[in-house]
Amino acid sequence: MAVLSRAHLGSRLPFLRRFYFALVMRLKPSRLQINGMWMQVHKHDNAVTHALLNFGVYEPMETAVLSGLLRPGDVFVDIGANIGYYTLLASSRVGPRGRVIALEPGRGNLSLLRANVADNSLANVTIVAAAAGQSAGVLPLYESATNMGDHRLYAVDERDHYDVEVLRLDDLLQKPAAVPNVVKIDIQGYEYQAMSGLRGTLAAAERCAVCSEFWSEGLRAAGSANPSEYAALFTDLGYELYEIDEHAGALRPLAGDALTEFLSVDRETNILAVKGIGHAELMSVIARPAGVDA
Repeated sequence: MAVLSRAHLGSRLPFLRRFYFALVMRLKPSRLQINGMWMQVHKHDNAVTHALLNFGVYEPMETAVLSGLLRPGDVFVDIGANIGYYTLLASSRVGPRGRVIALEPGRGNLSLLRANVADNSLANVTIVAAAAGQSAGVLPLYESATNMGDHRLYAVDERDHYDVEVLRLDDLLQKPAAVPNVVKIDIQGYEYQAMSGLRGTLAAAERCAVCSEFWSEGLRAAGSANPSEYAALFTDLGYELYEIDEHAGALRPLAGDALTEFLSVDRETNILAVKGIGHAELMSVIARPAGVDA
């Protein structure tokens, strides 16, 4: 019997991993119950779906942060809603007096997002089939074939792409008027552009929290800002910053030397920007996520 060399075996590992993942995912269900609601999922997605199928939760610490911040009657804006994990969570938290506005431009994600909202009869959710940007217009969306949360509004390798509508959030939230209490944004480095289009609303808000992806490489690749400029967009408007540390299950204040150190190296994490919410109040409303030791 021939013996495979380590080099030859290594050259086959990417294929074997893809084959194993495809086989396992094919055997997994395409509909599951999360946080008391039914969700249809992408069986071929190796990010959100993979986490939900294996652990029943996606980003446990950010889930805990958003769950703690959202109150009955709140307005929640979900930018890059994907298939609706955070949209569904927020809908249950804000209740019938609240409102959820979910933006998603990707065709496949949008189809499942609509199905998940309809399947759970969520009357307080408004779906907007668009991306968010600094100004209104049309841009190509470059889709990932394996990570349904990695579609991007800037060119990536040889990905398939198609045009999508881009909206300025300050304009969107005026028709009808909706002042967000909590915002979640995860759009693969395009966060600076989207938040620049929400700047007026962020400045006027007396009490607001923004949970945002903070991916240094993505921010630079998107072309309009470096990581320091993105952080400054919030601090210049009077927001306090925290890192949402998924590994430690903790919120880490980012100010002074801590912020300088945080910005000194490339990161792939999430941050929380808050205004009108004191540190003590913030700590009191956020429960420690399941599975994280005290």
